[in-house]
Amino acid sequence: MKHIINGFIIGIANIIPGVSGGTFALILGIYPQLLRAIGTYNINFTKLFLNTLKTKQIKETKELLFSKDFYFLTQIFLGALISIALLSKIMKFLLENQYEITYGFFLGLIVFSIYIPYKLIDEKKFKNFIWLIVGVGLTLFISIKVDPSVKMIEKSQHYKEILEGVGSAAVLKNQVFEYIVICLTGMIAVSAMVLPGISGSFILLLFGKYYLVISAISRLHHLYYEDILLISSFGAGCIFGLAAFVKFFNYMYSKFKNQTIFFLIGLMIGSIYALWPFKKYHFIDLYIKSNNDILMVPGFKIYTNQLRLFDTIGQLWPVALSFTIGSIIMLLFIRYEKKQDNTKNEEST
Repeated sequence: MKHIINGFIIGIANIIPGVSGGTFALILGIYPQLLRAIGTYNINFTKLFLNTLKTKQIKETKELLFSKDFYFLTQIFLGALISIALLSKIMKFLLENQYEITYGFFLGLIVFSIYIPYKLIDEKKFKNFIWLIVGVGLTLFISIKVDPSVKMIEKSQHYKEILEGVGSAAVLKNQVFEYIVICLTGMIAVSAMVLPGISGSFILLLFGKYYLVISAISRLHHLYYEDILLISSFGAGCIFGLAAFVKFFNYMYSKFKNQTIFFLIGLMIGSIYALWPFKKYHFIDLYIKSNNDILMVPGFKIYTNQLRLFDTIGQLWPVALSFTIGSIIMLLFIRYEKKQDNTKNEEST
């Protein structure tokens, strides 16, 4: 039950951009165990598992599959999935109805969470700052190039064509490509879960897939085939990402710790562009799927990735308040983490 609760807390962290599941795992005291358990399911494990199946060693296969690590990870992921399922509808509602205030909150979390990976740096040499610049540049490039509103319009157009009885091979081709992109995004996003200070949801926001994935999760109980395919693609990416990335991260972190952290900090600084609350928007007639029917939502407000300034002070103060709340939460979280570190240091001495 303790592991399920820990997983629930990590799931909450992973659904909120700016709050790192890896950092929460550190605070909960399960980070080393989590990293080691995930690391056991690698290529060598797959080869050994397939070999026991081939030679029909039933007992050995069961012992290999249902190990202590398997039960630990199952409990953690179960708790995380429960919290993500419960919170997805809330996040979808906030993004659709309080976009600017929600992004202001995310921005407050991100800005001060930069301190978490920064304090892990051992050497603050000038040459390492090059990796910070690379991280900033990469994030800005993705944020400027990827416009989430384009995908939303394409999906709306697809539903409109279905409603009008117009089929298109190009639409199907675009959908297949989208599932491949979602799979790759899942690989990268889940990798962020093992990084203290980096949020998986932040990666989804960066690639413009956060709303898409959250919406699919929130509608999963309707069993729409498109949502099932999307979540399956994302889940497959997560599985491959965990299997491949943990070993790679362990190597990079052990060999190039400071450079890796500077690069991660660069990603977080560059994300300020993507998380800026005030963006240009326009209104469209949005076609959506609801209860196996396709409905048209007239005058739906859709945001682009192009920045703008606030129009009035009345528009600014709720966002500023939301930013402040997010900042205070992150500062309290950092303060709590410091207390935990001090307690552990006192116990070790």
